[in-house]
Amino acid sequence: PGGAARQRLLLVGPQFSSQAHSIIDLCRDYQVPMLSYSATDPTFSSKGQFPFFVRLSHSDQMEMEVVADLLEYYDWHQAIMIFSDDEFGHNGMDSLTNILMAKSQQLPLQFSNKVALDPRASQEGIKQLLRAMQSSETSVFVVHVASTNVLFLFEEAQRMGLMSEGYVWISTEGSISHLMGADVNSTYLSTLTGMMGTRVAIRDNPRLQEFRRSWKALDPKKYPGAATDTVSPYALLGYDAMWVAARALHNLSHIPGARFPFRPPRSPLPSDAGGSTDFARLNVSRGGITLLEALAKTQMEGIIGTPPSIAIAFDKNHDRVGVSYEVVNLLASKFETLGYWEQGKGLVALESHDSSNSTLKPAVWPGNTSKFPRGWLPSKGKALRIAVPFGPATVAQYVNRTPDGNFTGFCVEVFQRAMALLPYPVGYSLVPYDFQSNSYEDLVRSVADKEFDGAIGDITVTADRAQTVDFTQPFMESGLGLVVPVLQGDPTNPWAFLYPFTASMWALMIASIFFTAAVIWYLEHNQNLDFGGGPTTTSSPPASGSHLPAWSARKSSTWAQCLGRFVVISLALCGSHRHLQLHCQSYLHPHC
Repeated sequence: PGGAARQRLLLVGPQFSSQAHSIIDLCRDYQVPMLSYSATDPTFSSKGQFPFFVRLSHSDQMEMEVVADLLEYYDWHQAIMIFSDDEFGHNGMDSLTNILMAKSQQLPLQFSNKVALDPRASQEGIKQLLRAMQSSETSVFVVHVASTNVLFLFEEAQRMGLMSEGYVWISTEGSISHLMGADVNSTYLSTLTGMMGTRVAIRDNPRLQEFRRSWKALDPKKYPGAATDTVSPYALLGYDAMWVAARALHNLSHIPGARFPFRPPRSPLPSDAGGSTDFARLNVSRGGITLLEALAKTQMEGIIGTPPSIAIAFDKNHDRVGVSYEVVNLLASKFETLGYWEQGKGLVALESHDSSNSTLKPAVWPGNTSKFPRGWLPSKGKALRIAVPFGPATVAQYVNRTPDGNFTGFCVEVFQRAMALLPYPVGYSLVPYDFQSNSYEDLVRSVADKEFDGAIGDITVTADRAQTVDFTQPFMESGLGLVVPVLQGDPTNPWAFLYPFTASMWALMIASIFFTAAVIWYLEHNQNLDFGGGPTTTSSPPASGSHLPAWSARKSSTWAQCLGRFVVISLALCGSHRHLQLHCQSYLHPHC
């Protein structure tokens, strides 16, 4: 009331992104900075659209990068996304879609279905939504819902068998925060064993330990929710937000002449006629821009962040930098950490801060199993019928039927291994095809007429058969070619004859000359007058060259013979090199 009611210098909060969207325009018009500790909508990162918004919490854009890295890490190519039908859900879904589109240049990552969940949806509406997804072959679900009906979504999905073996559920921070609520019992959580999730990493540090001691010392009657072991990350971020606001105001108080005057708005808002809020009484802060700059420049130690510094700092878009996440796995009634995700590094192992070590701890999957889900379930249709010929006309090395009715052989093994390499399971049955009353032509015709989905065996490829059915490897060549870059040499280069004379070749030639000269000197110096004296007196160039095959008493003649043989050897080497250069032009690029 009074004059104080008209002055608003800073807004800390609100709790939800939808609430922030409702009042962010007022903050801009009245120049009141909004310091948010829980609004994660990625659109708030637009400084041009929301200049007075400062985010201490994470952005959903960053959390969606964690989800995308998880899909890539486990090699799941498709997923179904369930998001809340509001700005929070749609903006998060758009961010993840854009990230997956960028990653699809290296790996095929996409959504097979996107399902919007109304925050006010009834239980029957959620049941119908899940029934529509039961027929899908994709078994990876990404949940980005912040409303309380996400609890019934998980409960109904578990009841309908969508959380059994073979399925994958990845929940973001908004959904996990409801599972960590005090009103959720351990029995309910145990039914969701195997769920994965992402949340802001809370790593132990001295400031956090001090906060927990103070938190447990509070009176729960006076402060509901206090004195418990579990503290929401947003409660910790709210604690840091108050310290950031206090630090910014403290820094401004030391600036000489720093004041925060107010003025009436040029176009006052209409009064709400005595309601709980009266925007018509608000004044415009003339120091709002100064306070906004002080908040954006504030740097201090917090209780949530990336060790070892746990520093709080903001980027040019007023988003906090250095936020890290943890990948968690729900086991029984508590979440176990599988690894971390750090900005600029990606997935990081539990005990490592090296980006090259991205190995996560083994997870427990829905159905309380360690069997890795492929992310794809077979459709409800019939299994493939594969004809397998047997009888005297077949070669047992390629296909053979055992007394117990099973099939063995090279062709059968190739087929089974090829099916095992598929990223999703495909049901099939091997149907015996007796040759006592049939032939290979009948078998090929049966496949062409859709009586069988395929056939395996020692089936010869002929021109007529190839026009009717398709044959797979290793029975016929694929016809594929490899196009690689070629290094084209210049055959007209006049200095090409020097190419064979590398440094190692020169060294080898010189070493061989001296070695041969030493051997000949040792054998001839007692009988041949030209080798008289010691090694030092006969190691001159004329004496060293005299070991060549054509001996002459005249050293000038010896030099001429040496030079002639050198020219002959050079021409021979250059000629062979030029022949290779002219007739063997296909030099592959070294990176091929």
